[in-house]
Amino acid sequence: MCAMFLAAQSPSSMSCKCIQALHWKAYAELAMAVNSPEVRSIFSRSLLNCPSVELWSTYLAFIKRVSILSVQQAVFIKLVSILSV
Repeated sequence: MCAMFLAAQSPSSMSCKCIQALHWKAYAELAMAVNSPEVRSIFSRSLLNCPSVELWSTYLAFIKRVSILSVQQAVFIKLVSILSV
């Protein structure tokens, strides 16, 4: 899956980015499981540095759980604009 959004990267950096995204995703999921106030900070540090569909999906699930519809729509629009570049 990582090759889809990192096709322009070299193979070694691609695997590094994928591993980083998996680590960020696991870190965010752990923070969400224990209701840590750091969840938003984790996502703000990780989402733009590790463009991962799985990480963004986790973020959208988090936003869906804690936010109102207008925030969800704004996040979705931002995601589409980032992934379509």
